[in-house]
Amino acid sequence: MSIDHPKVAVQPSLVAEMREIIEETRKTVEASQAVLDRCATPVAEAPAPEAIDPAAERVGLLEGIADGLIVAHEYAKLDDDAATLALVEKAMLHVGRRLAQAIGPKKAGIACH
Repeated sequence: MSIDHPKVAVQPSLVAEMREIIEETRKTVEASQAVLDRCATPVAEAPAPEAIDPAAERVGLLEGIADGLIVAHEYAKLDDDAATLALVEKAMLHVGRRLAQAIGPKKAGIACH
């Protein structure tokens, strides 16, 4: 076969594509190994149930819900879905009120007289 033959011309690009696939596979294996290594490391002992502050746990849960509602609100705005937007806004107000009650004005940085 001569160097101008189509099969010979395709080979360098095929080799480059194979090298790219091999490199991506190597990166995936390294990332997977890193995850396995993190899972294998010993975890600090969980605090006793009586040591967990229920108010702090509730605040953390409410903050997580608030974050999720913010994302849902953005998606509802992108979809231009008025019904979902109204429902999410109502839920945001409810969670915000519960969060304010849980942390109190002093922690929230609100000046009270």
